[in-house]
Amino acid sequence: MTEGMWRAAWCVALLGCWSEEPLVDGVFTPEQWAFIQQMQLPPDPPRCPVGLSGDVCDRAADFGHTLFFEPKLSGPITIDSPDALGPVGAVGVIKCADCHDPKHFFVDTRSQPAQQVSLGADYTGHNALGLVNVAYKSQVADQLCDPDAPVCKQVYSWTGIYPSPEQVLILAGLKGAAMNSTEGRMADVIHDDPQYQLLYHELFGGYAPTDDPKQPGCAPTETPCHAAHEVFTNLGLAFAAYVRHLNTKASPFDCYLSDGTADGCDEKTPVFGPAEKRGLAVFTGKGTCSDCHSGSLLSDLKFRNTGVPQEGAHVKIDDVGLAKTTGDPADTGKFLTPPLRNVSETGPYMHAGQLGSLHDVIAYYRQGGVVAGFSGIKDARIQPLEIDDDEAADLEAFLRSLTSLPLEANLTCNPKHAKPALDACP
Repeated sequence: MTEGMWRAAWCVALLGCWSEEPLVDGVFTPEQWAFIQQMQLPPDPPRCPVGLSGDVCDRAADFGHTLFFEPKLSGPITIDSPDALGPVGAVGVIKCADCHDPKHFFVDTRSQPAQQVSLGADYTGHNALGLVNVAYKSQVADQLCDPDAPVCKQVYSWTGIYPSPEQVLILAGLKGAAMNSTEGRMADVIHDDPQYQLLYHELFGGYAPTDDPKQPGCAPTETPCHAAHEVFTNLGLAFAAYVRHLNTKASPFDCYLSDGTADGCDEKTPVFGPAEKRGLAVFTGKGTCSDCHSGSLLSDLKFRNTGVPQEGAHVKIDDVGLAKTTGDPADTGKFLTPPLRNVSETGPYMHAGQLGSLHDVIAYYRQGGVVAGFSGIKDARIQPLEIDDDEAADLEAFLRSLTSLPLEANLTCNPKHAKPALDACP
């Protein structure tokens, strides 16, 4: 966020430094409106990770789309739970789509409402972040990055571990609580499926090996033979190419800001009405939400300690947040400020799903958080808000206006096998 944007947000919060010029749309001062205009989405972001381009990128995205629904990539279940996807020891039953529901903005619908944290091979400790707008997130992170901040571009997990979408496959695929797999297991899946092996070769110029002692390495006719680690890295590129295609558009808020000219806006778009406008005024004003939730994604993508208690089913009491990544005690209890686009559809909320509804989130901030039960030191800006029930209802109406059109069916369906183009899903 630029210094000018911060100054604008600060002025809005104080409600005293706007000019006395006529209000825009009867609600916003010209300065306030200029600040709000910075919340428009930029043009389509780059959809290809570094290392892929053109037709190869599109075909890699389609390959990643197919693998997103491939449970064979996963390792054994390690927890005995009625909510698990199989019994302890079951192999090949967890797919990416289980914790990132393509029919629901790629969030974890299985964590609602009481389970709170995501469940793969075990409970992960966090609620899975949604995957919609990953490409925008990459673009915005590059724009906002402070070179003196050690994790300024590492905005793809709650604790700032990974610097790119493709590296998140390390978290999803290899960590024991998620898919509990290995590089060798994933390479085996590619090797053992003739179509996967062919597609992999067409995209990356090599063949996947196998860990099977009866069939070591690649077959004699399969050269060059990539190492398992190289296969895993390339699969990360395929996954990243796929999720970079999952971009939002045409929320009522977008259509309002663009006067109906944003891509996807038409007469069927829900109206951004008086309640939503008043809620936007609260959001950028006395609610102080835009201090942190600003810009085109309604997040400055920074890490903060908002004092949310480490409480709830399967929530780790000793979760130190960003400090685990940076090693700096001052970062204890800090977690990523998530973007708010589609927020009404992406609960439960907070890093471990501690709050189940938007009403709960607004109530939490109205009371200034809590005084205990969280790691580290709560951000000093988390103070009781002087907004009444009507303003809280308007604020919720505005947040609900951030819901975009559903993603195209060809991006969310479950393909049987990779096809040559993204529009070839059955």
